[in-house]
Amino acid sequence: MNPDNYGTPKACRDLLNAGIFIETDFYWPIDGEEKLFSKYQMDRFYNPAYFMPAPSLAEMWRELPETIKTGPSTWKHLTTEKMGPRMEAYYRPCELKDLKSSENPTDALIYLRIWIEKMEGTGE
Repeated sequence: MNPDNYGTPKACRDLLNAGIFIETDFYWPIDGEEKLFSKYQMDRFYNPAYFMPAPSLAEMWRELPETIKTGPSTWKHLTTEKMGPRMEAYYRPCELKDLKSSENPTDALIYLRIWIEKMEGTGE
């Protein structure tokens, strides 16, 4: 299993702390153990209260809107770029606050989703 296909425990915790819960096929234990558990394992053998969602790249991609409106007539479009070992995810035209970069591409999408949540909460 390629670990870059799933959010890291830190990014997944940040997503949960932002109040964003995504139904996923895999979960990280909250206790910090770095072993992914499938939804089937978690539902059958473990208490779900001790797990946090570990979204995949595809699950995070589905959570992001294609465009966002940032003003009365200003639209921005979802863009990703691979820059060496890092992936950047942002809405174009880009402002520095839009830029989310990570060596784990799923984390880049997680942090962009958190940014959208914060932006919507501030009414920008």
